[in-house]
Amino acid sequence: MKNLALLPLFALPVLLSCNGEEKKETKLLADAGAPVFDSLLIIRDTADANLFKHNEASVGVFRELYRDLSAAAKLDKPLRILHYGDSQIEADRITGAFRNKVQERFGGFGAGLLPVSEVSEARVNVIREYSDNWEHYDLRLKKNKEVPDNCFGYACTVHRFSSLAKNAGSNTYLESWLKLKSNSQSRLNERKAEHISIFYRNMFDNASYTIQSDTALLAQGELVKSNGFSVIRTKLPATDLGKLQVTLSATQSPDIFGISLDAANGVSVDNISLRGSSAIEFTNMDTLFLREQLAGINARLLIFQFGTNLVPNIVKDYSYYEELFYKQLAMFRRIAPNTAIVVIGVPDMARKVKGKYVSYPNIEKVLAAQERAADRAGCAFWNLYKIMGGQNAMSTWVKNGLANRDYTHFSNKGAEHVGTLLFDALIKDYERFNRQEKDLGKKQLATR
Repeated sequence: MKNLALLPLFALPVLLSCNGEEKKETKLLADAGAPVFDSLLIIRDTADANLFKHNEASVGVFRELYRDLSAAAKLDKPLRILHYGDSQIEADRITGAFRNKVQERFGGFGAGLLPVSEVSEARVNVIREYSDNWEHYDLRLKKNKEVPDNCFGYACTVHRFSSLAKNAGSNTYLESWLKLKSNSQSRLNERKAEHISIFYRNMFDNASYTIQSDTALLAQGELVKSNGFSVIRTKLPATDLGKLQVTLSATQSPDIFGISLDAANGVSVDNISLRGSSAIEFTNMDTLFLREQLAGINARLLIFQFGTNLVPNIVKDYSYYEELFYKQLAMFRRIAPNTAIVVIGVPDMARKVKGKYVSYPNIEKVLAAQERAADRAGCAFWNLYKIMGGQNAMSTWVKNGLANRDYTHFSNKGAEHVGTLLFDALIKDYERFNRQEKDLGKKQLATR
């Protein structure tokens, strides 16, 4: 069997940055001195349906992820997990339950990334208010022509502010604000934060910020002028979130990618919901800029949960989707080779046929295309359809109050359950990796 420590990941020959510079990417090799880790034991361990399915490429990356998770409470900044998904995860659904469990186990607190605004304003873990002069640019909309270099934030959006004055001159300072308030109805871990961070890119002079609580000025200063990804991280005086206001002032708006509320270490989990998406647009972003962001925020696990929007489009063959989805996953593997990726397969969905709700006939074809794409790209796979119960399971979930009567989306109760199942799968994976690490250590000691 091959030594995973010597397996190369992916090579990215040429990347173009936001400022047009050409940069070369070399192959990344894992620590050549690492002990041989028997990937086949992980790959073949499929007795439990609620397990991540691995391949040789994913085993090595997840091994490193789990080592770092074990030490997350001792890091100098949070280990970050990004949960990308379609409308199934809007309003922090599924993500919130998963975040709560992960932070209980590995440390950390805070709601993670908060965009200035979202398509759905149903997120309730932190209450947001914002000034009327914010403009929202989305990677997937025609309006994205306003971002010609495609340097979007890792959540696929950019926010900019404009002057509220109708006849503002070139020297007129623009000002915008975002207010954040703890919600007493949210989980305890989401009502706390040790740091507030502003993720941005500023290409102009004369841009400044202030961060205030309801009683004091916490921080103020200038935004760094740079074509690259920048972060302002401010320590909060108390872990209780309370009320915060971020105010920005500039003659020309910087690009704002979001505000993040996190602990000093442990784990942060971002909810990135992309309504209507089938996860085929990420390669339209500037990949070098995306790579810079993922490295800057310490992104160590990406979760992709899509497919709901694809199922109603019934075709005979989904190889076209497999290829499109594979290209997205392969891009992330190239630009972030040390970041683990797990793909969550499409859940069951039902439609009415002759008065009875039955699964869409193409569910398993879409699922198979997703699984093949994940395997080809070196990503782990989690079969949510199978865990739900397989064919016609959605009807049972609706009857039990776990899914809505559209027979497509999970109810709040169901989303909570799926988030817990996802955490359980992660922990089972984490523990079986740890068992093999311990067994390997014992064998090495025995041979000395």
